[in-house]
Amino acid sequence: MEKEKFGCPIGCKYCMVTHINCRREKWEKIHRYGINKTVLFVNKLEGEMPLSKMNLDTSFFEGEYVGFEGITDAFNPIFEEDLKYMISLSKNMNMKKLVLVTKWPVSKERLKLLTESKKILLVVSITGLDMLENVTTKQKLDVLDNAYKQGIDVLPIIHPYIHSVSDVSFLKDIKKIGIKNIAYKGLRYNDEFMGSWARKYMSDEIYKIYKNSTEDEILLGEEYLKGKIKENGLNVVNFREYVQKDGDEYSISYDRAKEIVDKIFKEIVVSSSDTNDAVYKSAIMRRIK
Repeated sequence: MEKEKFGCPIGCKYCMVTHINCRREKWEKIHRYGINKTVLFVNKLEGEMPLSKMNLDTSFFEGEYVGFEGITDAFNPIFEEDLKYMISLSKNMNMKKLVLVTKWPVSKERLKLLTESKKILLVVSITGLDMLENVTTKQKLDVLDNAYKQGIDVLPIIHPYIHSVSDVSFLKDIKKIGIKNIAYKGLRYNDEFMGSWARKYMSDEIYKIYKNSTEDEILLGEEYLKGKIKENGLNVVNFREYVQKDGDEYSISYDRAKEIVDKIFKEIVVSSSDTNDAVYKSAIMRRIK
């Protein structure tokens, strides 16, 4: 599989799919499904046939929190048909939730698609790193505002937060929209791909920490960030807990959950810092709770 097929037109200069070797190498072997302790996610690459024609095993989604796209962006217009298909599945089967994480400048009209299902969580990644992305903070704030006004369950996430580089002045604007909660995550770093901009924007001290991180996720300045969030009247939420806060009415039996998860783990990429065993157990337990 060609490396450039991964990622998306947002072109983040810190992309964990194209610029983190330990992740990219996994996706090069198998890319359709990924899993972690939060969701099972389905991927679709440019040029592939529509998901609706792939004969996907939709039993994988029973009692599950499902993400559409972990290695590209679901709102890229080339995936419009696939997005509609996943929304339809969320409505018509006992999927617990469809989780859509995006940086795309989604229009009001396209956001209306999400109102067709009550089981959708829209997660907008807003970072204050305009110099490293092809979408601006203002465009992401517009998406958050329009989604909130349409009654969509929408959660902003600062992912990644890069201490002393991320401009989090947008926090006051999120508060003005009416959104109350926000999540955050750190940065996975690879100096081969990120060194040129890191040396430009980071202090020497911070740069050295990331350079020696061996692609582990690093979160520096967490207390500072939490202070800024509180100062702007927002609540910090744990991303996994927020995703899994509801959906219990679509739970399935333990035996059925184990049967499905055993099948999934034969054709899956574990995209997590946790052990495979921990992810496996979580995949069962979140289906039955």
